Order: sequence, then structure tokens, then C-alpha cells
Amino acid sequence: MRYRKLGKTGFSVSLLALGTVELGLPYGFYRPGESGIPDPGESIAMLLAAFEKGVNFLDTAPAYGESETILGQALQEWGQPGIRLATKIGMGKSREEIRASLRESRRRLQCEVLDLVQLHNPTAEELRIGCELELLQAEKEEGGIRAIGASVYGLEAARAALCRPQVEVLQVALNLLDQQMASGILPRATRCGVGILVRSALLKGVLSDRRHCLPPQLSALADAAGRAEKWARRRNLDLPAAAIRFCLTAAGDSVVLLGIRSRQELDAALRAAEEDLPPEALEEAGSFHIPDSSLTDPRTWPAL
Repeated sequence: MRYRKLGKTGFSVSLLALGTVELGLPYGFYRPGESGIPDPGESIAMLLAAFEKGVNFLDTAPAYGESETILGQALQEWGQPGIRLATKIGMGKSREEIRASLRESRRRLQCEVLDLVQLHNPTAEELRIGCELELLQAEKEEGGIRAIGASVYGLEAARAALCRPQVEVLQVALNLLDQQMASGILPRATRCGVGILVRSALLKGVLSDRRHCLPPQLSALADAAGRAEKWARRRNLDLPAAAIRFCLTAAGDSVVLLGIRSRQELDAALRAAEEDLPPEALEEAGSFHIPDSSLTDPRTWPAL
């Protein structure tokens, strides 16, 4: 496993980290016959296998069902130091509500200090005028958390987050079909010393064989993923492996969060993370970007 420093936090974290929403909630698209949430015991076994392979960073949130609880149980079974935990808080909370949320996250995760706490989907306006970052800064100064971040959607919110000095880590979406963060936000974050977490590498399963399960309203996404798969095969890769390597390469100094549902998916992701894309393949990948961000933004999909 390869590692890098996460911005100015000082954390040395695995290039491939695990996003854990899928361990607590139905998420993305499913093949016929697939269940929505893995069995907790299977999830814990998969997490332990990831730790053994060198994965040392986990991203979760109170909003992710039982995810925090499952992670806490896995960490207790692992029983070794060195695993970094990132969780989140919702917006519009008072200081007491923030304290309560952090206290409950620590209880579920069975840890004394949270490595990273991120604002969960704040808008640009909330980032500009809200007081949550100041409240988190106070919690950091009291020793309950080690670093502060923001997990955002869209360019406007990402720009607003980078204007706030408390933000040490920025989590954004990046994948073969949605490359809008690559040219402006990621280089600026690097210049500012802000660590980047890249999520949505497989776009909720669109960049996998699950694209065949998309509803007709998302046929444009399925078609784009089909074109990307032909390109990946020419590179002797399957589509998920090519999508993971694209993120690892295009995101520069970023860490890639990947949601995993099974040991088989974990092993495939770890193999993919062993290498980057060559420069010519990265250049070719630029052709898969879809300028219409509303199509690649999962927040628009529930209405379908």
C-alpha cells in the first residue's frame, strides 16, 4: 500500500481509503438479487482484511446508518493503533448539539479523539456565514478532535471551503465522468496545504457493471460508462480498475475514498491501487468528462 501526507494535518494515510456509507445504508445501484446492506459480521471481516493490507483511513458519518458502530466494533477487534477515523456533523447545529454529535460519534467509534471531523454537505452560503467551523475549532483546541474539514458538492461550495482557514481537509467528488474539480479546486487546495479526499470514484456504481441496472432516465450515464469501458479494455483493465487509477492519478496529492461491499471488491480495489495511469491514458480519459454537472450529481437522481 502507498501512503501520503494528508495536507497539513500531518496524517500519513493510505492512498486508497474506505468510505463506509454502504456498510450502513442502501447506496447506489444493485445487481438483481443483491441485498442493500452487507451483514455486519461480513463488514467487520472485510474491514479487518483491509487493515491487514495496509488501509489505515476510514470515512463515515452519523447519517450513515450503523456505519460508525460497525467501524467501532472492527477497530476493537483489530486492537492496534494507526487507523485514522474521519466522521462528520450536520449543518445548522448549536454548540451543544455539535458537542453531543461528537460525543455520540466517539462512543460509537469507541475512540477518545476523532482524527477528522467534516461539515456534511454545507452550501457555499453556509460555509461563508455559518459558525460551525468556529465551533469545531473550539472543540479542536479542547482536544476532542485533531483536524477539521468539509465534505461538499459543487465548485461554489468547494471554493467557499478553501476560503475558510479552519478547513484542513476538503472532500469532493471526482471520477471519469465528473472531472470538474481537477483543473481548479485540487491545485488550489494543494497550494493552500489543504488535504483532499476524493469520493465517488465509481459514481455510485455507474463506473462498474452495475451501470446495466441504471434506470432509463440515466441512459446517458450508462452510455458514457460503456464508452469508458471500451477504453479501459484497450488498456487491459476492467472499468472499475481504470476508474480508480484515474482518480489516483488525476487527483495529484489526494486520497481516494472507495465504498466497498465485499471482500472480492476490496481485493480488486487494492490491486487497482497499486499503479497509476500512464500519462497518455490520463490525457485520453479527459474525453469522458460530462460538462452537464446535473447529470453526474447523484443528488438529482432520487427524483428519477
